[in-house]
Amino acid sequence: RIEPVRLRDLMDDVIADIKFNKNASSIKLDYQYDPTHVFRSDYGQMKIILCNLLGNAVKYHNLDQPNPYIKVTFERFEDYVEIAVADNGQGIPEDSLPQIFEMFYRASINTEGTGLGLYIVNEALTKVKGSIAVESTFGKGSTFRVQLDDA
Repeated sequence: RIEPVRLRDLMDDVIADIKFNKNASSIKLDYQYDPTHVFRSDYGQMKIILCNLLGNAVKYHNLDQPNPYIKVTFERFEDYVEIAVADNGQGIPEDSLPQIFEMFYRASINTEGTGLGLYIVNEALTKVKGSIAVESTFGKGSTFRVQLDDA
């Protein structure tokens, strides 16, 4: 169901879902509300996408550093919008990057998980005509960029 989505409302819902995750309160969430952060998509699918991305950013964070953070940004381009989730967490080893969206793939054995989160993100993005790209440096953090066409 495609409808106008206010990113602030979506972020409020996502935060309510993940705020009790282990160590979530130890990580600064940086999202600057802007009333123009509105796009067209399926609210439920977008909630699944952001819950998984922010949940992973919490789960795979590095709390042994001075300022752990997760930053969410929104940018509108001519024919798409981009929502980015960046963190200064553990990062993903370069040799794991090609497989991270595969079902049951786990890049880290040091945390609990099923290896389904990023697979679910990718499947949800298919439903809303979106795509995702990742940049990551092991030991320094990751940035996931979600692009939604005609949003």
